[in-house]
Amino acid sequence: SPKSSLNKKERGIRSPVYLLFLIRAIGAADVKVFSALATILIPSLTIRVLVCSFLFGAIFSIVQIIKTGDGLARLIAVRDYVIDVASERKLVAYQTIERPESYMPFVACIAAANFFVMLLEVMS
Repeated sequence: SPKSSLNKKERGIRSPVYLLFLIRAIGAADVKVFSALATILIPSLTIRVLVCSFLFGAIFSIVQIIKTGDGLARLIAVRDYVIDVASERKLVAYQTIERPESYMPFVACIAAANFFVMLLEVMS
């Protein structure tokens, strides 16, 4: 098998993003955007953008859950998903989007996080 040209730290950054892609928590475009950012940012900034992206996504999700009032149903869906994955010992796509209006492309969170991290970097 061909050896990866990525060093240990770069593989560590790539791994969580790839895992999220495998379960369809993020799409191929999001992976490509993270990859592009990783080529132009130093690893520490890439990790900050990654973490901030998920924080912004979590904030958006919490607002949507409060707005729609379906928090318990979503928690049950996540619990069922975790049980299924654990019992099958196989990653499967996690799909719960019943209402398109509650969907937001994750790339918007990535863009906001990149702007936020760069703004903090310039200000410091």
